Amino acid sequence: MVSGAEAVDLTEVYALGDNETEAPETGYSTEIPTGKDPGTYYVWYRVEEDGTAVSKARCVVAAIAGKPVSITAKDQTVSVKGKIRQGVGMVDVSGILEGHRLMKVKLVSSGTAAVTSEGIIIPSDAVILAREGNVTGNYDITYEPGVLTVKKAQSKPSYDDPTEKGDEDEKEDQDEEEEDNGDKEDKEDKPDKETDPDKPEEVRYFAEWVNGKWYNKDGTQTYRPKAVWKRNEKGSYYIDDAGWYPRSRWQKIDGIWYYFNAEGYVVQGEYVQGWWLDRVSGRWTYPYRATWHKNNRGWWYGDSTGWYAKNRTYIIDGKVYKFDADGYLIEN
Repeated sequence: MVSGAEAVDLTEVYALGDNETEAPETGYSTEIPTGKDPGTYYVWYRVEEDGTAVSKARCVVAAIAGKPVSITAKDQTVSVKGKIRQGVGMVDVSGILEGHRLMKVKLVSSGTAAVTSEGIIIPSDAVILAREGNVTGNYDITYEPGVLTVKKAQSKPSYDDPTEKGDEDEKEDQDEEEEDNGDKEDKEDKPDKETDPDKPEEVRYFAEWVNGKWYNKDGTQTYRPKAVWKRNEKGSYYIDDAGWYPRSRWQKIDGIWYYFNAEGYVVQGEYVQGWWLDRVSGRWTYPYRATWHKNNRGWWYGDSTGWYAKNRTYIIDGKVYKFDADGYLIEN
């Protein structure tokens, strides 16, 4: 910032001050102050002879600007009175240096986390980390809003698979076969049951197995074979009396989602379509979906909470991936 100079029997010394109007009384040395963090620096210098000032101290003001970074909230569609999804996976980031990573960001909908009307999603309070720790102060962060769309409440519950599996499945084909064979119960001649206002509302099931029974998408129960859990040396599987069992698909059983591989065994301790399946039971209970991300350093895999895979090996959609201590994919 300031170049040093030395006269005969005189020494130029330097010190950092708090402002540009009041020179520091102590702290002077022949070493020129340096800085790398963003901010304003007040460098004072004077000439001394045998440690005694022989000139008036003067100040040089030096400013270091933070590196510009842009953080933009991704557009979201949320139910009325719901909450917008949080996490670094819900924003787009540009300008972060190699080796640095956005670890935290806050998202609110037009000033509140609860959704009351359509508007915008506002990001704030970002935290950027590097190996040496928190480096957020080194950046000049600009926050850009995203679009918030409010989904109207449905007149009836939706029973679609949350993991986005296809609408067609083998079980529906079996249902149709039962109907074609005349096994479907004829209810046309039966009178409607009278409604009892004091009777609790009946629990209904849709496109799932409950207590070994299959319920169709419309809530009817026409498929007669019953299913049970079984296990062998390869793992757990779910099979009915007719020999049918789920393969390469999601299946809801007694209120829990499972994924079955091509051989029909429950997948455990792996990621499938971004969803984590429990290591012991294979249950899908962790609600945050993981996705692949890439920056100028490489690929990494993380979910919307800010968690990311690091320093270990994961099976993702049937393939083995290894990640280093910083969370980046180790590619062969």
